Formats: sequence, structure tokens, C-alpha cells
Amino acid sequence: MNRKAYEWSRDLRHDVEKHVHTGHGTTLQEWARCSYLTKLCLCGTPNQFSPLCSRPDRVPTSRALAEAFPSLTTLIFNCYNLEVIPPAVFMLSSLRKLKMPECEISFVHHDDELRDYSPCPSLTLRDLHGNMLRQLPAELYTIFPSLTKLNSSLNEIRTLPDSLCTLSGLKHLNLDGNADLYALPKRISTLTRLHTLSLLECFLDPIPLAVFALPSLTHLSLPRWEFDDRITLDTINQLAPLKRLQIFQQPLFDWPDLSRFTNLISINLGAIQSENEFPVALLDLTGLQRLHLIGSSHSTTSYLPETLPRYPIGCQSSLTALKLERMIMRSHLPNWHSLSQDSNSFIYSI
Repeated sequence: MNRKAYEWSRDLRHDVEKHVHTGHGTTLQEWARCSYLTKLCLCGTPNQFSPLCSRPDRVPTSRALAEAFPSLTTLIFNCYNLEVIPPAVFMLSSLRKLKMPECEISFVHHDDELRDYSPCPSLTLRDLHGNMLRQLPAELYTIFPSLTKLNSSLNEIRTLPDSLCTLSGLKHLNLDGNADLYALPKRISTLTRLHTLSLLECFLDPIPLAVFALPSLTHLSLPRWEFDDRITLDTINQLAPLKRLQIFQQPLFDWPDLSRFTNLISINLGAIQSENEFPVALLDLTGLQRLHLIGSSHSTTSYLPETLPRYPIGCQSSLTALKLERMIMRSHLPNWHSLSQDSNSFIYSI
């Protein structure tokens, strides 16, 4: 091993939390000296990771590389057009977090091929945002049975496999930006531990009834507050435990009755066209702590109501942070000051 490579691997042994940017011809022997490494960030091209992408039953290098990292808990790929999840990943016994953003993963492996791999019982987080995925193989959820957080945002997913509902420990599911997603699995309500569900910029219309049956849901982000005739008042009341609510765009005539959600501590409301669309009733939520209001990008009259300062914001209520984005404040909020200001937003605090 040359001196430069020796110093590189020696440094890794003494800094087990270091992000490592590699892919420059590092040999297997140099990798093996990093047995204490816990976090690894790989940057490069698919050709540089060809040993990692080899099938373990065909090329033993993949298994050898996995065995070189017995302590690895976090693996990050920053590699354009990687196309497949490297088989070596499935052999990392201590892996807890796998992040592969914008790698253009295509899942060319079929479910039959994925069945060749043993489950990864330690993996709790998987980040696949920005990969232009059209589907997620059903077998993936069998391989990663312990997932608690799944980020599949900014893809082209149209449907989700029913096997997603077998992830009994799933707590956080982000599907933002999948504009072609038109349905959720019918059994999604079986995810009894799911507390965060984000569906911004999805095509779901109306919102599936199963969302209301999620027993642990406390954080909900929706493209619109629009439901079909099956949704009764009692059904909506099932969302009363919500703590955080985000609605991307909502017409004036169909704002939710926020007075029912007395547990809300954070509200994010978007695309408010004018002061007539401002849901003044939300100011009666005495437990509200954070309020984020976004005006319409197509309107020049996104004003807050002139009566807003009359409410006890920052005085008798619990509100401590107010962010206004593309919104015009006509008068001063008493006892508040602006923390920051840019061309589009103001952030106020006590």
C-alpha cells in the first residue's frame, strides 16, 4: 500500500464518524483497514462502484467489501445514474440508515432477484428521494422489515405495493412530489405506529378514507383539504389528535373547521389568495405555537386581515413564531419583532 493510501486509511480508523468521499481507485485492502467506520459517504460514478454492484453469488468482492465494514451504521451514495442498489448493501449487518438521493435508482432487479438477499433487520431509515422512481418493488419491504422512516419524495411513483403495509414499525412516510400518485394501499391503516404522513403535490383526489383511520397520526401534510361524500363529521373528528397540519392549497369555500383540532401546535397554510381567504378561526387555537402562511404566487393582494393585531398573538396565546411568505402585513404586531426578512418572507418572534 502506498504512503498516501496508508495515511488515508489510518485517519479513518481514528475518526469513525467521518464522512468519506471516495471512488478514486481505492483498493479492497485499503477498505479493509476501515473496520471501525460508522458513517460512509460515497461519491463518484457507477463505474467506480462496480465491485459493490456485483452479484455476491457471481463475484465474491461484493461480500468481502461488506465484511470490511462490520460497524457501518450510515451509508450515503451521492452517485448520478447508479441505477441499482448495490448488492453489498444487503450484507451490511449493522446498517441502520441508507440514503441514496438523486442516484436515478431504477430497480432493474425484479422481485425474484431481490428474494436472493437476506433481510436487513437493523435498517430503520431509507432515503430514495429524487430518483425518478415509477414503482417500488414489493420485495423491498420484506428485505427491510424494520424501517421506521421512508422518504420516497420527488419521484414518479404511481402506486405503492400492498407490502408497504407490512412495515409494522413505520413511523414517518414522505411521498411529497409524486404528482402521478393516485392511490394509497387499502390497508395503510394497519400502520399503527405511523405518526407522520406527507402527501404534498400528490394527485390524490380525494384524500383516501384510510388516512383518517391511522391511529397514531399526529403530523399530516396534504395537497388540499378535499374529501368525498364518504367523509362524515365523525370521520374528520378522528384527526383531532393532530399536532401539525400542512395544507398546500385550499379554495376559500372549503377550509377545514380548525376549531376541532385543539391539539394543533403547528399550522402551515399555503396559496392564500387574499385576506378574505384567511381562516381567522385558527387564531382561537390557544395551544398554537407556530404559524406559517404562504400567499399565492399568482396574486399581488395576499394581505393579512387588518384586524389581525387585535388578536392576542404573542400575548395571551402560546404562539411564539409566525412566518409570512408572500404575505403583506398592513399593520404592526404588538410585542413582536422581525427576526429576518428577505424578498419573499418575514419571520416574527417574541
